[in-house]
Amino acid sequence: MPCPTSSPFRCGLSRPCPTRVSAHIRSRLLLWSCISFSIFLSTHPTGYPSGLAHADDTTAENSQSCHALSGNETVGKILANADIFSNLTARPGSLAHESRRLIRLAEKRAGAAPLKCKENCQAQKPIEITFRTVPHKFLSDYEDSAHCETLLLKTQKQPLLYAGKRFKSSDEFSDWFQDFTSGEGAEGEDLYSRCDRSCSPQYETQINRKEGGELTASTKVICGHARDKDDNQYALNAKISWKCLDRASTTIQ
Repeated sequence: MPCPTSSPFRCGLSRPCPTRVSAHIRSRLLLWSCISFSIFLSTHPTGYPSGLAHADDTTAENSQSCHALSGNETVGKILANADIFSNLTARPGSLAHESRRLIRLAEKRAGAAPLKCKENCQAQKPIEITFRTVPHKFLSDYEDSAHCETLLLKTQKQPLLYAGKRFKSSDEFSDWFQDFTSGEGAEGEDLYSRCDRSCSPQYETQINRKEGGELTASTKVICGHARDKDDNQYALNAKISWKCLDRASTTIQ
């Protein structure tokens, strides 16, 4: 008798092919199938052998590993003096000199930041530079204390914003920033009309370089207590921030 096509196994050549499988054999086969499937699930909990992982899982892992490479780095920090003569001549140690130096250094480090995104990752551009300028010491007992405290609480919640500034170079930005913080120009005059009396501004500027080389800057200002002019120093801080993205995901848009 020829072997039925639905048979779960082949017939031997030296014996006739059974017309059907006994109930006992069928139950044994069913039991063995269940045991085999349970072993498979215990060794492959995701339902796939290790060599057949989903492409989506791999992409997610790459994205997470790329994100882990994102970060920030303090480029430099220094105390700089606000002496008028030193700043007019841009002497080392002055606000004018040290601000320009730190921003140039931050730009240089920002250019190398994409190298921190390794393997299948790439840096999201532009790399952001954050530049902070804050008085080193403040007065505690002075005539305008209550007024400045009111402005401090108000601008901590909603800083004064001077956004959308564009510059051809970091030196051009430094020139504008020196005028701005001295109360010169339209923005400088506006700033000191809002941060008035003896209250002192605290500055945080986000700087980005566009693909064409142009710089864009946005400055947030907190108007706080009067600075100690006997100390006459500002704390400067520059840092860069970068984000690493999965190279594959950025090309599939």
